[in-house]
Amino acid sequence: MKSIIGILIFFLQIAQLYAQQCGDSSVHMRYVSMPPYSDSLCIRKQIPAADGGRIAIGNYEFTQGAHIGVVIRFNKDGSLKWSRRIVSNPFESYPVFKTIAEASNGNIIITAHDGRTTPYILLVFSPQGDMIADKRWGLTNIPDLSNRAKDNPLIINYGTDSLMLVSWAHNEWTEGTKIILTTLDNYGNIGSTSILTSPLSTQLYYPFFSNGKIENGMLKIYGVSNFYGQCVINTIDQPALLAMEIDMVSKKIISKKAYCAPLNAVGNGFYDYPMDNSFDNYGNAFFQKNGNVVITRSYLQLESVAGSTINKLFSVSTFDADFNHLHSEYITTGNFMKERTIQEIVIDTHGARHLSFYDYKTQSAYYAVGDSNNHFFLQKKLPLVSEKKNRFFSRNSFIEPGYLTSFNVITFQNNLFQLDNFKILAKDTAAACFGADTSFLSYKQAQVSPINWQGQFDYQEGVLEIVPAHFFTVELPMQTNPVCIIRHFCDIIKIKGNTNHCMATPITTFTAYKNAECNQPINWIVDTAAIKIISQPNDTTLKVKFLKPYNGYIKARLQQCNLMDSLYINVNASMQALSLGADTMFCPGKTLTLNAGAGFKTYKWQDNSTASTFTVTQPGTYYVEATDSCANIFKDTILVKPLDEGLNVTYPNSICQSDTATIAISNKFFNYSWSPASQGIISADNLKLFPLATTQFSITAELFSGCILSDTALIKVVACNQYVYIPTAFTPNDDGNNDIFKPVVSGRLQQYQFAVYNRYAQRIFYTTDLSEGWKGKIKGITQSTGVYVWVCNYKFINKPAVSKKGTVVLIR
Repeated sequence: MKSIIGILIFFLQIAQLYAQQCGDSSVHMRYVSMPPYSDSLCIRKQIPAADGGRIAIGNYEFTQGAHIGVVIRFNKDGSLKWSRRIVSNPFESYPVFKTIAEASNGNIIITAHDGRTTPYILLVFSPQGDMIADKRWGLTNIPDLSNRAKDNPLIINYGTDSLMLVSWAHNEWTEGTKIILTTLDNYGNIGSTSILTSPLSTQLYYPFFSNGKIENGMLKIYGVSNFYGQCVINTIDQPALLAMEIDMVSKKIISKKAYCAPLNAVGNGFYDYPMDNSFDNYGNAFFQKNGNVVITRSYLQLESVAGSTINKLFSVSTFDADFNHLHSEYITTGNFMKERTIQEIVIDTHGARHLSFYDYKTQSAYYAVGDSNNHFFLQKKLPLVSEKKNRFFSRNSFIEPGYLTSFNVITFQNNLFQLDNFKILAKDTAAACFGADTSFLSYKQAQVSPINWQGQFDYQEGVLEIVPAHFFTVELPMQTNPVCIIRHFCDIIKIKGNTNHCMATPITTFTAYKNAECNQPINWIVDTAAIKIISQPNDTTLKVKFLKPYNGYIKARLQQCNLMDSLYINVNASMQALSLGADTMFCPGKTLTLNAGAGFKTYKWQDNSTASTFTVTQPGTYYVEATDSCANIFKDTILVKPLDEGLNVTYPNSICQSDTATIAISNKFFNYSWSPASQGIISADNLKLFPLATTQFSITAELFSGCILSDTALIKVVACNQYVYIPTAFTPNDDGNNDIFKPVVSGRLQQYQFAVYNRYAQRIFYTTDLSEGWKGKIKGITQSTGVYVWVCNYKFINKPAVSKKGTVVLIR
């Protein structure tokens, strides 16, 4: 018991390690359905899930289980997420479960039909596998709907909460086939139903719409159908390939085209091919990245050519976006793969053909991959035992992302249904567990012929009838058995490339490195406004052209992993110049930073240092050489001279109390400051200090940015008489002596006004500035000799205000 527990713990640890390390695996996984009814399980359709897993729908075919459907949810790594049986009353319903879609919120929409009065069935499952809605619906304005041939082959998911269900119903000969368009939300609530009835003039019947899309308000649907009296061989109507475009608002048919599908010449008759319990001729439609549409058909006919037998397995017909025929081919083999050989074909978005087969007679699976130019570059045969023939195919219509190919094969062992799922990476095709090389397929040209599809479709709104469906679910027991797993881990990704680039470089290459065994493709991420991707020779190499200067990241991410690397790059235009600035002086006690400027790729200073800046600690000659991203070389030199200038202030040795010490300041300096700061101001080109007592001032200023010099000034304050003396005469003759009439003041005034009047009592001069006086002129006109009156109001600090008046004689 302990050994079993130890083994389980070991495998759990391996699984956890694998989950932590992103990786890919080539896988052959086998899913086995347990009893009851496990020998009759039929998988009708498989679709990709948004999380990278897949979802399958089907039902049991033997009578005792014919009322039971199945839905299976697989995880991305191939493990089983959940599986359910869908059970109805066996005496009331034998539904065919065959159509499935994943809504935008993760809910799973399933449709089916049977012979009840309300024949269409709609089920909704949550992402966790709980059935959250089940209902039946029909249309009361389509008489006898329960007895008509019918199907609901297509669900189109569009918008955030919108789905379109495409159904049809047919009544032999009496009226046109009904195409039914039904809108749903993510929870299966039915919105509107529209009925389009085909014209009897060119009557189609049993239309199987296998793919569709909604673009610009138009519903476009594609598939295979029959037309009465068209494409006839030996009085039998053969299938046609068709496309329809329908206005979503008016429900008007905007365009409709059909072609007789490639047909065999009358040969050795049909062989015993598998069944689907549908009217679809096993046709499928695939959308291409270039806008083309490819429609395939399978299970064709044997043909004798020059004494040999050709088995036409598939036809592949390619149409442009307007459904004009471009070319068609048969995919053929020799005189084998008959007797209910299971055969599948998927066309990926690039046009590659992915084929898989199970041949009961040879007890082998076959698979192949071919390109859109009719060349097969991979063909394999893999022994795979089945104890009985299978009547039904597995309906895989997609290739799992990241793999060269993927497919499913149904076999039976011990009366148990087995679904073998293969996912194969390109590097693992040579592995023994994925078969041996063989050659069994070839191409042959084929033709289609257009159908003159006449007449107009009639439109009417459907009258819905919705009733409960009474389904319930039970667990579907399944075993998951890994047959072959080749694991490839991805835990390293690193971008290599230069960080500095020249915008003028024609092409720049970046390379990403990952584990040698890592098969995950690398997704490059760039700012397309600044960087144009020129080419990607492979997923690890990126060639770009720069569109403009740019500072930012180039990123590389493993697409299916949470693993990414980034490289910060600087993209510069060619540099124009390099300048260290004008010669300068060295400030003692400081350092000077020389800056060659950003944007160069390399720098080299006189001491071989390589930074963009250099720190100067003493006078001298300094130079730098820089190379930009475009290989241009720039040089510059700067002389850092010793300081030849000092801050030397000239100041009065002493001043009277309440007087002002005026110090002239040099315009060579700036950002003057002094301490104590409260006892001074800057006025014009002078520093004026107002000490109340003897004070030593510290004065600083900058010679150039960052170079701060200082000096001191000791201002002595002495006791002086305070007075205002006003002269009695003056001689304004411009001889430099006694030319200006103004008071002589000793001491610091708090208030001051001085005015002069003529003999007419007109004020001819006025000032509040002690430095200003009257020059003997009125409005610029020289006055003659005479007597003038003056008035002076003043107040010394801490003294009362004084007002004086008197006369002065102007002498010429």
